[in-house]
Amino acid sequence: MLFRSGGSKGVSTRSPNASAILMACEIKGRGLGNIRMRYLVEPAYELWSEFAQETVTPGSLIHTHRDDDLSSLRQLGYKHKLIDIHPLGVPAPEMLPRISRVAMLLQRCILGTHHGGIQKSGLPYYLVEFSCRFNRRSARQPGLLFYSLMQQAIHMGPMTYKQVAKPS
Repeated sequence: MLFRSGGSKGVSTRSPNASAILMACEIKGRGLGNIRMRYLVEPAYELWSEFAQETVTPGSLIHTHRDDDLSSLRQLGYKHKLIDIHPLGVPAPEMLPRISRVAMLLQRCILGTHHGGIQKSGLPYYLVEFSCRFNRRSARQPGLLFYSLMQQAIHMGPMTYKQVAKPS
């Protein structure tokens, strides 16, 4: 399931400073599987297919709430089901309950943990952290998460403070 929230033309948001975020949520029965998110500096429809290729297994059925030139998804071998929420007048949480739940949890974490004070420059890192914490809850062997983190640290080698704090 792919979803874009906030910050673009045609999408109503509560805040004028809302950010556009692509979200992918694995459907496991009636529940949620793993999630992936990406912050969009500039909302662009061509990023949907790039994001799908990075996060969704080819041949999977992708549910979206928009049909913004998603024919490229079909050409890449994905099945597509459009869930049109606007003409029905039904709120998004009722039509897309899983992804709406993730969006609400993300918003609650941002407001509760950071009191809404996340800068747009730090948002991509926070989305990765949120996704890792969310996906960790269903890990069969949580110790392997720490093991893979240690493997990455070993392969990366030592870094100085200036290298870590250097802005990209």
